Amino acid sequence: MKKIISQIYIWILLILLYSPLVFIAVFSFTEAKTLGNWTGFSMNLYRSLFTGNVSGGATLMDACRNTILIVAQHMNPMVAVSRSNNLV
Repeated sequence: MKKIISQIYIWILLILLYSPLVFIAVFSFTEAKTLGNWTGFSMNLYRSLFTGNVSGGATLMDACRNTILIVAQHMNPMVAVSRSNNLV
């Protein structure tokens, strides 16, 4: 009996943890600008994410490039030292 109750408890817990992820994934394909209003299937939100048609104008690829540049600067200590000497 304990095993059945513990399995039910685990399944309820998993459903409660993963249901918001499923909700967001499903509603990310809507035409609406707000989450929760289903107005029809659309890829506009993902298109604007990759093309930069958002308020900042920067794309996801720009953010990835900036991240790689920052990591590359921190991986090469000589670049970091030369930049810190120029700032003083």
